[in-house]
Amino acid sequence: MDKTADVVVIGAGIAGTATAYYLAKGGASVIVCEKGEIAGEQSSRNWGFVRQQGRDPAEIPLMMEANKIWRGLERELNADLEWLSAGNLVTFDTDEEAAGWEQ
Repeated sequence: MDKTADVVVIGAGIAGTATAYYLAKGGASVIVCEKGEIAGEQSSRNWGFVRQQGRDPAEIPLMMEANKIWRGLERELNADLEWLSAGNLVTFDTDEEAAGWEQ
């Protein structure tokens, strides 16, 4: 294993691995340090939504770009990233709960 690199990334969750990937793709030599299993902490436990609905309108362009990146990443890496494009449904028990979501 190399002992030097242009960049050392601490943590191999989604943020760390994505950072390392794009730095390496840009020509940097990168070492990723992870104390445990890759994506074994919070990245393996979050819901992973890249949703566009129900967002602040200022966030929508970012979510559209994220969708585009995820759709192309499996092809680019020739790997099954278990990316699933699906909708979601929010239900409410009372009118009061629903009132906060009406727009």
